[in-house]
Amino acid sequence: VTGENTCEVIITPTYSACPAMFTIEEDIIKMMKENGWDAKVVTKMFPIWTTDWLTDEAREKLRAYGITPPEKGADEHHIGKPKKCPRCGSEHTKQISRFGSTLCKASYQCLDCLEPFDYFKCH
Repeated sequence: VTGENTCEVIITPTYSACPAMFTIEEDIIKMMKENGWDAKVVTKMFPIWTTDWLTDEAREKLRAYGITPPEKGADEHHIGKPKKCPRCGSEHTKQISRFGSTLCKASYQCLDCLEPFDYFKCH
């Protein structure tokens, strides 16, 4: 908190070139203003964001939305290993594209229920 009803919000992008950062900043400022706060948003690049920062609740929300999050502690060696389908839980899946709808996701398909899904890359 920097003053009465004024605060500083620090955000770190999932990727340094994340195109959503401007929209995220605007959304934070709008939400804070709606709740009686003047917010200054600061983007920090260090420490580098990691999926290990995701809470169990956030991981479950991603699954419920149809995005498979990486397991805690996953690293670059996790690439190429089967990902669980967020819909049916099967690990009988294949990567369709290394890059999905955003830079931080890859596209997969479940070979059991045949549904496509995004995998939130570990980094």
